[in-house]
Amino acid sequence: MNAELVSEEELVTPTTRIYAYLALAFSLLVAGAFDQNEVMTAISVLLIFSTIVIRSYVYLMTSVIRSLEVEIEKPEIVREGSTFKVKYYVRNPSYIPLIFLEIITAKPPYLPQVSGGNGALAILPPKSMLEITEEYTARIGKHTFGELRAVVRDPLGLFKSSEIPIGFSFEIKGVPLIEERGIARQIAFTRTIGTTRTRRAGPSGTEFHSVRYYNPGDELRRVVWRVLASRNELVVKEFEIESNLYILLVFLPSYEMFWGKPLNTALEHCLRLIASIAFYSSRRGDNIGLIIWSRKPIISKKFHRGVNAFQSINKMIARVDFDPSLMSTRSIDILIKRHILPILKERTIVLFFLTPSEYLVNSLEKSFHMLHSNKHIVYAVLFPPTEYEVKSLREPLASLYKLKVLPSYESVLDLVKRLRRIGIKTVIVDPETPLTTIIDILDTHRIAL
Repeated sequence: MNAELVSEEELVTPTTRIYAYLALAFSLLVAGAFDQNEVMTAISVLLIFSTIVIRSYVYLMTSVIRSLEVEIEKPEIVREGSTFKVKYYVRNPSYIPLIFLEIITAKPPYLPQVSGGNGALAILPPKSMLEITEEYTARIGKHTFGELRAVVRDPLGLFKSSEIPIGFSFEIKGVPLIEERGIARQIAFTRTIGTTRTRRAGPSGTEFHSVRYYNPGDELRRVVWRVLASRNELVVKEFEIESNLYILLVFLPSYEMFWGKPLNTALEHCLRLIASIAFYSSRRGDNIGLIIWSRKPIISKKFHRGVNAFQSINKMIARVDFDPSLMSTRSIDILIKRHILPILKERTIVLFFLTPSEYLVNSLEKSFHMLHSNKHIVYAVLFPPTEYEVKSLREPLASLYKLKVLPSYESVLDLVKRLRRIGIKTVIVDPETPLTTIIDILDTHRIAL
């Protein structure tokens, strides 16, 4: 609510303490008049008059509040799981002191706070500055901090101003934490056993294939100078072309993905997995795209390759609003027709990341034929939300909860059977599922090229 829109009556309001204060003043006035005690009468008049003065003082302070200057020191992008600080600097540029000033911060509801409160209560002298520091644990996605709100009270607590917005709102974006070393080891291992290469010769690659005679336009760095010196023949090296895939990652978020402990929800695990796949595939030279199909969709207009692919997907993940109310999945039929099929120019592995719900499975069943008819390979990666709830509980509560939700496990298996029956390959993921489960699936198709 803007201060300009607050009426004069609403800008300063009395507290419950004013009633006791006025009751005392009128009691003294009545007692002084009854006993003809001039001192008691004078005190009562002074108390009544003081309320007018105090109210005027609070009005004056509200005008000073509007002139407060706010600076914010914050990071733009943070890594998931790390701690970061947000520092507010509230400056009083006037010559009027602010006594009993309350500053209220508006923090995101799903961001764990490590230190600091919800604001500060302080005295702000003229030409001085107040510093407020709060520390948080970073989570994936976009988190919005609202404007600061300021409230001023009089020293006796009889009147207070309404909450007046000062400063500005801002956003902090969190990117996933991935195991880069583990992925690098996986890449080295797959190159050793040969799954990264085809048997076709080409100008680029890491493994030698053969030599051939030089053709105009060949790069000089590929010339085998030793053969030229010994045989007077100009030949160039050929390498085994590395196998590259087209991979489209489609994230269908839902409210249930927020179940579980902070940093260990299905939503965060899913986005972490997507980022890890993008990192791995970008190092393998694959062509990667991402679609996040929520109420505020984030859509790749084309495939990206190499380092740019990972950076692009990381930025898209950081733009996801961390808000359950925005996670309602829209029509999958529209998604496939308008956004998926137009960018699929080559045979593509399409991975849908979703919770196992009746609605989503029905939608996939109705729309799967559009992808299958074009020879694309479709996977459904399922994240049962109850698995993440169980992970947040201790024994014996975890075991009791598993017994309670046992019917839900049976329904998940039924949904899996339905998807596999129509030709959608299905993977069930829980908090303990390693990244290599998905990577091995991709490398299986890589070998088949």
